[in-house]
Amino acid sequence: MSELHNDNKTHQKSYILKNKIKTTELVRFDWFIKNLFRDKSDFEVVEGFLSELLKEDITILEILESESNKKRKEDKLNRVDVLVRTEKDENIIIEIQNNDEFDYLQRILFGACKNIVENLNVKEYYYKVKKVISVSIVYFKAAEGEDYIYHGTTSFRGIHTNDELRLTKEQQDAFKKTLPAQLYPEYYLISPFEFNDVIKDTLDEWVYLLKHSEILNSFNAKGIKPAKEKLAYHRLGKRKQKEYDIDIEDMRDTLIWGETQRLKKAYQEKLEKEVVQAKREKAKAQREKAKAEREKAKAEQEKAKAEQEKQHILQNAQKMRFEIARNLLKNGASLLLVATATGLSENEIKNIDF
Repeated sequence: MSELHNDNKTHQKSYILKNKIKTTELVRFDWFIKNLFRDKSDFEVVEGFLSELLKEDITILEILESESNKKRKEDKLNRVDVLVRTEKDENIIIEIQNNDEFDYLQRILFGACKNIVENLNVKEYYYKVKKVISVSIVYFKAAEGEDYIYHGTTSFRGIHTNDELRLTKEQQDAFKKTLPAQLYPEYYLISPFEFNDVIKDTLDEWVYLLKHSEILNSFNAKGIKPAKEKLAYHRLGKRKQKEYDIDIEDMRDTLIWGETQRLKKAYQEKLEKEVVQAKREKAKAQREKAKAEREKAKAEQEKAKAEQEKQHILQNAQKMRFEIARNLLKNGASLLLVATATGLSENEIKNIDF
């Protein structure tokens, strides 16, 4: 994990703890989904959000019961999701995740596939498979990317022609779709913390709400004005307000605990990296020292060898001078001539046995 990525995560967590997890004029959208989104009178809020996201008018017929809809203790600390059926008989999974989850992308894939399997009876034909749309709002970095909203589909393209596979005329008439991608699950991944607060369209108004739990007076997105009323903190009774405050405090405590554990882990990893680096540097220094010692020993050996060769040359030269002197003396040369020719002293010449 890069230092830049760690810095981003630290910034995001700090933002949550300092700015996001607090009591505001509006309750958090995930808390609304989990605790208030049960009556048809509240459907217009989520319908507005989905309509802006999917770029079509969405009408929710009912909230479907699923394992994810059941209240569990960890819901308020981790994720909140709900399953709805639309007027087009499509199932939409809305999931909001606060805590980091390394394999989150695989989990939303599993969730979509599980929903498909659970909604198809054994005796039904495959054309009865319901369209599933997975909408994830994540308050952590689920993957690397520059955008704050990603849309994923499954398309079939020719390996040689790169053309997109289309349904036959009969299939189009039966399914009211043109491409296989329109039959397969779709995925929307929204990262509010990646949003730079620059409102470019009505969908951004919803992302702003998801990020800040705040609705500006200028907002006109579908469902946004009902949301300002439905999500109002003062609208809650005292019992609900207390529940909300407790949930927010639990969320804050959980995130603080998670951040503490993350920092401890990061610190431990840093220490381990420093130990490993220190060992590497020590080993490198030892290798360099050993290399220097080998080179020094080699240099000394070469110096000794050179000295031996020098002495050997000098000895040979001395022998040669004595040999020349011996030959000159045998031929009757004077001491002066021999000394001049060989460089030997008179005493050395006198001691020559010839």
